[in-house]
Amino acid sequence: MTLYDRIESCARERKISITNLEKEVGFGNGTIGKWKDSVPKADKLYLVAKCLGRSVEYFLTGIEELGGRNNGNILTNSINESPNSVLFINGEESKLSKQELELILTYRELGIKEQADLITFLLKLKSDKSE
Repeated sequence: MTLYDRIESCARERKISITNLEKEVGFGNGTIGKWKDSVPKADKLYLVAKCLGRSVEYFLTGIEELGGRNNGNILTNSINESPNSVLFINGEESKLSKQELELILTYRELGIKEQADLITFLLKLKSDKSE
């Protein structure tokens, strides 16, 4: 599922059209539709996420943020306990290095806009690397 698909699905759940969503957040007609082929700027995605009551991370990755809501995701072991920790997402295990844990903890200390900016940067970096 793409970022656009997740937005469309959430909007449908709230019985709001993409056109009305664009109006509600102050975008021009067709702005969100362009996100089918590109990643939006963080501040724009933040407005949509806020309006739809979801996290920016959810729209970018399909995964709810680690902190805050209890969504069944569990991060075990602290950085100081072990050089490796385990993250369970929907029952699947992912091992994390100490460096990955430090990145997660740093990310969680950022404000929502800075988190969105970081995710946008990383997705662009990943996209540039695959080209």
